[in-house]
Amino acid sequence: MTKPFEVIDVDDRNVDACDYCGANSLGHARKREWIRQCLPLGLRYKTIVESATGKTAGMIEYMPAGSAWRAVQAKNHLVIHCVQVPKKYAGQGLGSLLIQECIRDAQRHHMDGVVALATQDGWCADKRIFLKNSFEVVDQAAPAFELLVLRLRQSTLPTFGDWKQRAQALGIGIFMYNSKQCPFMRGDKNYTRKTWLKSKYGLDATVIEVNDYWAAQANPCVWGTAGVVCNGEIINYVPGGDAHLVNKLKRLNVIR
Repeated sequence: MTKPFEVIDVDDRNVDACDYCGANSLGHARKREWIRQCLPLGLRYKTIVESATGKTAGMIEYMPAGSAWRAVQAKNHLVIHCVQVPKKYAGQGLGSLLIQECIRDAQRHHMDGVVALATQDGWCADKRIFLKNSFEVVDQAAPAFELLVLRLRQSTLPTFGDWKQRAQALGIGIFMYNSKQCPFMRGDKNYTRKTWLKSKYGLDATVIEVNDYWAAQANPCVWGTAGVVCNGEIINYVPGGDAHLVNKLKRLNVIR
């Protein structure tokens, strides 16, 4: 009997045929380039598809902590970047199935555990899916992140590290992080926003390109591959709309 769903490992041979989240072709092209860059560093990108139709029903992306594009300290752990299941397929256990794929990889490679980020303030996975799979919350970071870990053996607990110090070290100003890791990030949005902030409000902003995992791990925003920092405070991690950013800047009295 044919299984209703099949897990597909993405590699150099099938990356161009892979389905991604996000709605724009530029974001997808950047994502494919990023996957090819990271496969030699231990990236695992898996999709789950309907056997009958071939339609994508979910995905998970993870890497060893040493080369992960998230600002976490988690030696000898796998770091889940993303896990997504469209609403159409919710309630069928596919999210847990994908997380268990990652856990089995961690066991096979004698890792100490698996970590993931969660937040209610954005688009990454709800922490309930991780709690359901025996993860526990071990750290927090602004603006609303929680770090969860599944421990496979006794070891030093993972943390978000010195993100507050990294934010303060940027100094005064607006800093917007940009990368190819997320297909929602077109690549030009932050540059358009930089010009808009200057013309409308007279504000100077700096766009920081995250081109490797070193830069991602140095990001004060623990999401690593995105984020907006203003005057040492992390105010956002998703692209969002201009109105959302303006409201944040008004709260900091940067815009009056």
